[in-house]
Amino acid sequence: MQITYFGYAVMSKLINTCKNDFWIYVFSAFLELRKCIETISNILNPVWFNESIFIYYNKSVFYRQWFEKGICHILDFYKGTGESMCYEEF
Repeated sequence: MQITYFGYAVMSKLINTCKNDFWIYVFSAFLELRKCIETISNILNPVWFNESIFIYYNKSVFYRQWFEKGICHILDFYKGTGESMCYEEF
């Protein structure tokens, strides 16, 4: 069984049912790492023509002015602290 095939619920169940402290630590660390990687890969997704981001009538968009100012990835909507920007900050 590859644990990468399953979601967080399976990982949590493994952690909760495991009796060995070493494996509890390994599974917990893996789960945290997996969450970090998913977050990083999500924020590095492109904004423009992204099939997961729809604005008008279920269509992806491209704002040339934003693109020319360097807005290209989901990450560009976040502050250096990891918080999302409010409209005024953007």
